[in-house]
Amino acid sequence: MEDRITDEISYLTKLIDETNGEPMNIHEVLVPSMSNNICHLVFGHRMDFNEPKRQIFDKQLDQASSRLSVIGVLAMSPIWFSKLFFKLGGAFNKKVFNAVISIFESEISSHRKSLDTNNKRDYIDGYLAEMEVRQRKDPNTHFNLKRMDVNCRAFFGAGSATVRSTTEWLLLLSAKYSEHQKRIHEEIDSVVGRDRSPCYADRLHMPDD
Repeated sequence: MEDRITDEISYLTKLIDETNGEPMNIHEVLVPSMSNNICHLVFGHRMDFNEPKRQIFDKQLDQASSRLSVIGVLAMSPIWFSKLFFKLGGAFNKKVFNAVISIFESEISSHRKSLDTNNKRDYIDGYLAEMEVRQRKDPNTHFNLKRMDVNCRAFFGAGSATVRSTTEWLLLLSAKYSEHQKRIHEEIDSVVGRDRSPCYADRLHMPDD
């Protein structure tokens, strides 16, 4: 999994390098980049940034993130306003939501057809294999396709927007406080250097203060 994340980061930095220092909307590339890591984990493959399914995912992830922000406002709003908001469809775009659901259903169906319990490729394979074992012991087990579908969506909801938002803020703060950005560069260079990509194990050797 670490190799896949490293490859995804390389793809992201390549897109940034191609701007040659010109201003860009980092959000537009962070959304698909962050969720592609979850794609690797759940589906076993990434989606190209220009792929239609990828763009549907991006819309849903952005929509979900915005919805969470709105919930805080609605919590302090009059009840009539909250009801009106949801009645007018302010909660989500049903067309996009249904399109995302169909993508999950397609992935799960494809995995069921090609499942090899001796060669688990990703989360879906692992879940399907465990589901078979548990359903033989207990037909009423909570390990079922409906639960797996919910879990898959939870991975994207919890693992994409949160990481993307954190990364965006780190980049913004680094841009604002150039002296801290310089220090971060120096610390990374002292451990990783500039001839290779950083790896997870490098964190153990980074300065503590």
